[in-house]
Amino acid sequence: MNHDAIGSTIGALMKQATSKDPENRALVFTLTKASCEEIRKMVAPYIQGTVECSHKDMEADKQEAVFTSWATSSKEASNKVLVCTPGLACAIDVPKVALVVQVGAPY
Repeated sequence: MNHDAIGSTIGALMKQATSKDPENRALVFTLTKASCEEIRKMVAPYIQGTVECSHKDMEADKQEAVFTSWATSSKEASNKVLVCTPGLACAIDVPKVALVVQVGAPY
């Protein structure tokens, strides 16, 4: 993976999305927990605020806290980007998701 290209592209798209509405957020999908952490690190330097990661090997309480923080963030909140594995995609409906990115082959 080209770290700079992925990070800067997602960062630029997110900057554009939040310029239209500061409450907009992004969801980045990847296949494995290892790539989840790797992509989080790639994107973080290009995002104002935090980039969180969620995957099935996290403790349920931590996973829920990360998701809730991301899903309910306001324009003042710092958690606008969530990198996750496909398990999160099942039956979620979150307002203000302006950007969905699939990094790598789809599941």
